[in-house]
Amino acid sequence: MHQLTFSKQSNLALQHMSQDQQMQLIKALGEVDFERSSLGKIARGARTFYRLRWNDFRIYFESVSEDTFIIHYLIPKHTWNDFLFRTNLPFNEEMIEKDNQFWQYLENLKK
Repeated sequence: MHQLTFSKQSNLALQHMSQDQQMQLIKALGEVDFERSSLGKIARGARTFYRLRWNDFRIYFESVSEDTFIIHYLIPKHTWNDFLFRTNLPFNEEMIEKDNQFWQYLENLKK
């Protein structure tokens, strides 16, 4: 089992899930095995994020020690925000929390 810490965004997403889904998610995160699993690995700046595909979500987390994870993002799969994160395009926390769409993203780039 791992120690899990949830960011503001991931905690908000977690609150919208049923209790059963929350328990399934915790179980999936608790069973992460870096040597046997097919986790995605994404570098953003100096940080390394791992991506776990779970049900209709993509979970992006950092491993800060052997048994401690920080869950940064719980993002629905096939969404604009998931694409932004995976392709290393610029974004900020506010954009993911509000689930902005493509045109709003372009408007923010102009500013």
